[in-house]
Amino acid sequence: MQVKVSAIDKTAEQYEALLEHEDYYASKVANLKPDSRRRLEILATRCLLKEMLHSEQIVSYDQYGAPSLTGLGHYVSISHTDGYVAVALADKPVGIDIERRGRRVERVRSKFMQKAEDVLVEGTADPVLAMHLIWSAKEAVFKYLGQKYFDLQNLTCVTSIDFDKKVMAMDVKDMASALTINFDFTKDYVLCFSILH
Repeated sequence: MQVKVSAIDKTAEQYEALLEHEDYYASKVANLKPDSRRRLEILATRCLLKEMLHSEQIVSYDQYGAPSLTGLGHYVSISHTDGYVAVALADKPVGIDIERRGRRVERVRSKFMQKAEDVLVEGTADPVLAMHLIWSAKEAVFKYLGQKYFDLQNLTCVTSIDFDKKVMAMDVKDMASALTINFDFTKDYVLCFSILH
């Protein structure tokens, strides 16, 4: 698995100049304001993919918004947050999520966490960071498990967080064994990624 994060640190025009199919991407973002957040995310993601694959590839999306790369034998997952994009490539289904750190997660914890996760979080040195990691882990796993697991609160439960190894375990309803989610974090964001075993 290959995982990369990139800061969004260029203008849309600068990103477009890095892409070989500038006209193609210009048509994809034509209805967006020149330096809108969404336009920058799309273009920064395509540039990061080009860097990772050493060539420019067209990304297509299924009816649920899941990205794919045609004919390359790679699975791809894409995420973005305020100021950053993240991409994961693997030879199996993969999920990645990047989230900007902040206090908002505390207000919405009841919408995505189970009681056992509340207990887990309160036992950590940084409960707000742990909440961000749980949210991000569930988002990453949802990306490769799909719509069947849309109810992240009731169908998934993070059972452990190892801050030294930067790994979590998650139980998922109807799955025989726990999933492993890798993570990283900075003062700005949390990043979680996982591959289907």
